[in-house]
Amino acid sequence: MQAGSEDDTALLLTVVGSFRKEALGRLHKGSDASQMLDQEMSTRLLHLACKHDVVQCARFLLEGGHGITASSVDARDQLARTPLHVAAEAHSAWCVELLLSKNTRTDLRLVDAKRPLLALDIALMSIRYSDGSV
Repeated sequence: MQAGSEDDTALLLTVVGSFRKEALGRLHKGSDASQMLDQEMSTRLLHLACKHDVVQCARFLLEGGHGITASSVDARDQLARTPLHVAAEAHSAWCVELLLSKNTRTDLRLVDAKRPLLALDIALMSIRYSDGSV
């Protein structure tokens, strides 16, 4: 995602706009399916932005506007991770700071390997795995 890697909000808007236009062309605008598409797209893009620490794109996705449905700060992905879990695992400091300023819940746990993990647990585990100390 070039828009994410360069934190280019204008490029993000262009990509999202063209994707949304094509997808909505296949659905009846205003239908429940189109609203679900908008919400899911925003959530997926927010998780991607948090993974790559592109804070301006993440902020834009949280606030919405310009035809983009705002994503919930605690929206879970297909693996039940919140944006904070994703940002913590990737050590995306700017996005962690943004999410905390938007009152993300820090008490949400992710069940991984049958252990309930907080975002802080995930961040600490990813440090140990990356330096080989586990």
